[in-house]
Amino acid sequence: QQYQTLFNCAPEAICILDMDPDRAGRILLANAAAAGMHGYTVAELETMKITDLDIPEIVTQAPERFESIRKGQLISGETLHVRKDGTIFPVECSAGPIKFGGRSCVLAFCRDISERRRVEQERDQIRNQLLQAQKLEAIGTLASGVAHEINNPIMGIMGYAQLIRDSVDSGSPATGWSEEIGREAGRVATIVRNLLAFARQEDAPMRRPV
Repeated sequence: QQYQTLFNCAPEAICILDMDPDRAGRILLANAAAAGMHGYTVAELETMKITDLDIPEIVTQAPERFESIRKGQLISGETLHVRKDGTIFPVECSAGPIKFGGRSCVLAFCRDISERRRVEQERDQIRNQLLQAQKLEAIGTLASGVAHEINNPIMGIMGYAQLIRDSVDSGSPATGWSEEIGREAGRVATIVRNLLAFARQEDAPMRRPV
């Protein structure tokens, strides 16, 4: 009676499975936690096989699992189960051999790890967001450094272009060349301002070089 109470009140899903080769996996006993986790009644579970709870891709692995248990091995790992309503959820299971009622059986424990997976996914998402923010910060620092390094030479180029225009006749070819130098330097100056705006994460819109 004490063991029956422990079995029925255990918070984890517990099943005792037939290990006879002709009936391998048939659920002989299931507790309330196993039934509730999968959406069945205890009576319903005890008419099923454990493979009825597996997703189709896992069912083919059942013979190998039972063979390992017959050899006395304890197996454990994560897999996917299917509820009565068809929803799939992750579980952590462990199973090993046991003598029950004078016959060789399997004692299996399962735990629903849906909440753990959800927390892990949220943690991974936060970690990825943090890494992305760090990358953007590093790019911003680099952009700021590059912009400052370029800014002074460009201002000098624009100043010298103006000096050329002021020191030559208006009809001299050098006038046109200096104007072209000024325009190209102005384009670079716009790129520098955009880099600085990005580095400072300013709200001002980026300007397109002309």
